[in-house]
Amino acid sequence: YNYLRELRGEDLPFEEPVAVAVNSKDEIFVLDATLQWIYGYHAEGNFKGRFAGPEARLFFPRGLTIFEDDTLAVADTGGGRIVFFSPDGVLANSMGTVGIGPGQFIEPTDVLRDQQSTYFVVEAENDRLQRLDRAGTPLGQRPIPPAYAYDGPHMAFAPDGTLLMTESQSSSLLRYGPSETLLDQWQNLETV
Repeated sequence: YNYLRELRGEDLPFEEPVAVAVNSKDEIFVLDATLQWIYGYHAEGNFKGRFAGPEARLFFPRGLTIFEDDTLAVADTGGGRIVFFSPDGVLANSMGTVGIGPGQFIEPTDVLRDQQSTYFVVEAENDRLQRLDRAGTPLGQRPIPPAYAYDGPHMAFAPDGTLLMTESQSSSLLRYGPSETLLDQWQNLETV
């Protein structure tokens, strides 16, 4: 790979950039956990602007996902919710409240949405992976290995539709199938 460009946050430099995502226009978005801003860049790397910040009342968010319709979702880790922004950065709505019950979150660190509009939310403090419908109604959950919010679990869909999840405590990558069934676990044996 060749070095192309460095993004720094422009007039308000990054303090803790923790997540990056790209939309369907190849625009780049960077989430800063400390400053609580989402920085936007055009495909060529020119600064577009920033949104969220104090107005969104995020509290050390750890995860940023862009869905196929270019909606942005932020795992508001300290706030115990998932916050949604329109493709142009307008605060749209949120899902969840703080708690241990189904549909509630404590320290969510990432969120995904599949083609059926089912949400998958992974929580560090509750040590679980939750599956919810588009309205936030719980569909299922499964325990996951203990994690810390700071470097908590993150997820991605594999090409075959299974869900991949990082697990920093044991330096593992987990793969889940339908109904959150654990299919595989790969560990870095050098750190175990």
